[in-house]
Amino acid sequence: MDGEVIKEVRERNDIVEVISSYITLKRVGKNYVALCPFHQEKTPSFTVSPDKQLWHCFGCKLGGDVIGFVQRIENISFGEALRKLAERVGIRIHRERSKEEALRSRLIEINQLAMHFYERMLWSNAGEVARAYLKARGISWEIAKKFHLGYAPAEWEALSNYLREHSISPEEAVSAGLLVKTETGDRYYDRFRDRLMFPIMSGSGEVIGFGGRTLSDNVAKYINTPETPIFQKRNVLYALHIATSAIKETNSAIVVEGYMDAIALHQFGFANTVATMGTALTPQMLSQLRRYAQTIYLAFDADSAGMNAMLRSSSLFKQEGLKVKVVSLPKGVDPDECVRKLGVDVFKSLLESSLEMFDYKVECFLSSPDGEKASSNALRQLTALLMELDDPLERERAMQRVAMQWAEGDGGRVIQLIEAMRSALKRAEARKQIDRRETHKTGDIVEQTIIDHTKSALPKGVVQAERELLAAMLQDERVARIVLELLPPQEFITDLGRQIAPIVAACIENNEFRNISHYISELQDERLRSEACGLMMIELNFISSKEAIEGRVQTIRRFKRKQQLKTLREIILKKAASGAIDSSSQEVKELLKLERELRSTT
Repeated sequence: MDGEVIKEVRERNDIVEVISSYITLKRVGKNYVALCPFHQEKTPSFTVSPDKQLWHCFGCKLGGDVIGFVQRIENISFGEALRKLAERVGIRIHRERSKEEALRSRLIEINQLAMHFYERMLWSNAGEVARAYLKARGISWEIAKKFHLGYAPAEWEALSNYLREHSISPEEAVSAGLLVKTETGDRYYDRFRDRLMFPIMSGSGEVIGFGGRTLSDNVAKYINTPETPIFQKRNVLYALHIATSAIKETNSAIVVEGYMDAIALHQFGFANTVATMGTALTPQMLSQLRRYAQTIYLAFDADSAGMNAMLRSSSLFKQEGLKVKVVSLPKGVDPDECVRKLGVDVFKSLLESSLEMFDYKVECFLSSPDGEKASSNALRQLTALLMELDDPLERERAMQRVAMQWAEGDGGRVIQLIEAMRSALKRAEARKQIDRRETHKTGDIVEQTIIDHTKSALPKGVVQAERELLAAMLQDERVARIVLELLPPQEFITDLGRQIAPIVAACIENNEFRNISHYISELQDERLRSEACGLMMIELNFISSKEAIEGRVQTIRRFKRKQQLKTLREIILKKAASGAIDSSSQEVKELLKLERELRSTT
């Protein structure tokens, strides 16, 4: 990608404006702060600098420029983020598309044609049966058009003929998942026939697949587009492209299982609703929701496979930093039926009284046959539940609630049960520690030993001195020039210093210091790039004079001399053991010189 284009995209996309379109920023002094969208936190540590056009989180240590932010929060490639920001400010990027991009574009084009065909069929005479079904389900024509609902005729080649008329080959339509090739290979037929059609769109509104609900009784109720290069069910949330603005506005999303559930809730005013299309929430789906919301309301049928899977996979929500609440729907009632038959106010009250995931799991446990009374099996199940909680206070509250129910008001029994639970938790924690040690006996522990050795080889004072010098060098050209005169780039000792110092030196030499943040943003190593962005956000009240700079340089030099002394002594000892050295040798002279230099700086 042309460097000048990248530079122009960075310069024309104000970082505060772009990030504000994803999260709420608050001005604090000359910077902006927010709760980090990339990890869970209660106190804002995410900082955006309008002056430097950089962002950095002092909690999770991530950081970068405006392109890097969009890349991470949208979970897209650098090129995709660059194109998105270029489009935002009207910059045209001329380039040849890859084969993959050309195929993606073609498949979206085919799906778009299919959507128009199905829509036209719904509102034609052929779609009368589908319209009757929508009317019976209480779906308005306005909402049907908003979701681009359609109808697939019962004929075997209705869509096939339409696509052929629009120069789409049968092979291409098979690739899009719209046609099926017969076993004999001599003809093609429509995958979706006599079905109400639900176009499935990406987060940006591209048609990537379809769901079809049968209007007959002798076939599968719902079928979806099979996996294609542009459609993987695990990556897609139905109606996200419509719900995004409402999700941002409410900082929450209602997640349901089916197409009709999502459409009905939208019709009755719950515009922040998305659907998983009958599957459990996946890490990919949660990653998308995390961009726009902090709270997720799960409105699944209590007995559904999706809800059971959610209860088993609750750790996923914790990893994504999401607060999850479970809506307790009446038994046998789905969200669609709830709003249509019981009313909007009932569903609102269910949302308001929804339980956090752990509390819901405890309630389910206590109402189960195993959880009705204290038994060894019940204690094991409860211990597994309690192990999900990191907060000791939450664990204690949960134990007290369960003990009160089990003890049926007997105060002495309550204390006995709580002690039994605490003992079970201690045993579980001990087993967890043993398992962790067993897991890390091989390669991981070797790598950790190397990391620990590297950390111990560099004293904290030395590392801190170099970090403070780097922070000052990245923010103040005058300081950078002084430091580089005293300490050339090759004499820096940390990985970060060896990467950053040459960049600073090159920027000064080429009169590009004003663009140093752009060069930092182009560091390939994400850890070093994020660390450097963090240094550029630090206030420079610790280096206010040349003496302060020289003191830190001296700290680094003394450490290097000590390391050189140690190495020389080892060499001299080895040579002395074999009689290959005397007091006039070069190594001895160098050793004496280093010792004199060290004494002079003490």
